[in-house]
Amino acid sequence: MGFLNGLFKTLGFEGEKKQKSTNDIKPQLKQKNKTTAEYDLKNMEEAPVLYEPTSQVEVQNLVDKFKDGEDVLVDIKNIDAKERTRSLDFFCGAVYALGGKIKQSDTTVFLFCHMENE
Repeated sequence: MGFLNGLFKTLGFEGEKKQKSTNDIKPQLKQKNKTTAEYDLKNMEEAPVLYEPTSQVEVQNLVDKFKDGEDVLVDIKNIDAKERTRSLDFFCGAVYALGGKIKQSDTTVFLFCHMENE
């Protein structure tokens, strides 16, 4: 179990995903480019804006937005692979410290929200 899986499990997310068989690879490749974020936005005052940071500095700015009370929808696909895990860990730590919740839509898309907007 990886660090992020353990962190997500601690935060109340599902356990590890089951590995797909080789028969499911072709449909998976077709759907890879399709990103659909399905969140329950009924109780939110405004729908969050999708941010696509490219550096750690931009991630820090987004954490500041979260700290100021804004829910943040982030796609981390444009961050360098070496910094991607570090950026996600930084976000997760900030969300935990501020009493928020993380919802994952895709492998790189996350919604960082405050508990009252759940």
